[in-house]
Amino acid sequence: MEKHYSQKYCVRTLIDLYCTEEWKSILKESEKTFSFQGGVTIFKEGEVAEHVIILKKGKVKVYSFVDKEKEQILRLVSDDQILGHRAFGGGFKLPVSATTLTQCDLVYIPVDLFLGALKANSDFCFQFMMFFAEELKNSEQHIKLKGAKNLNQRVATAILDNVAAFGYSSFDQKTL
Repeated sequence: MEKHYSQKYCVRTLIDLYCTEEWKSILKESEKTFSFQGGVTIFKEGEVAEHVIILKKGKVKVYSFVDKEKEQILRLVSDDQILGHRAFGGGFKLPVSATTLTQCDLVYIPVDLFLGALKANSDFCFQFMMFFAEELKNSEQHIKLKGAKNLNQRVATAILDNVAAFGYSSFDQKTL
């Protein structure tokens, strides 16, 4: 199975590969790591993003509310993936919410420093832009396919999304 785009564009790897030693050091010194149990809200829709968050370990759902009661999961996040980046642009307000699904270790990097790294490291910025493009393409495909699928196809797609986000192991029955 081909790597999911969010694993291909792992932010920690992009920083290691495409940032200067100076920027790697600046980002590393500024980051703070926190641990959360499952079921904890990391951020809520409408809040201003002050940090970019890297999920060091665990599983998180990113979602939005269609109405006040109906939650729509937009993305499943696992080890080494980024959170909070959807706030980039107009006022840095988060258009989504995120909640831990399992015990999680989260690395917080101040958004102004992360943006500084993007401005100062053109290769890093380019690779991050490619991540955004892949994420947008993936979202558009989901929207397009959702309207055209019957229930069985939607369930199959949900299973494949889980496999892409969290992996699969024929040896460990707990891993899907």
